[in-house]
Amino acid sequence: MILLTIKVRKSGQERTTPLVYTKDVTTSSSLPRRAAPPTNPAWYHNLVANPEATAEVGTDKSRCGRG
Repeated sequence: MILLTIKVRKSGQERTTPLVYTKDVTTSSSLPRRAAPPTNPAWYHNLVANPEATAEVGTDKSRCGRG
């Protein structure tokens, strides 16, 4: 489980979204996954609009994004 905290593009408030992820054994990276909806979820559009985020996995917390 990853807790992704990002700013909402319209209000500027921070929101935390829980995401399930799997590790890609061929590249040793991890990608957030969600059951395949027909469109991108709101958190995706918020992350594109403001790429700075905080990701938490267990007790590890990291700031990520551009800039």
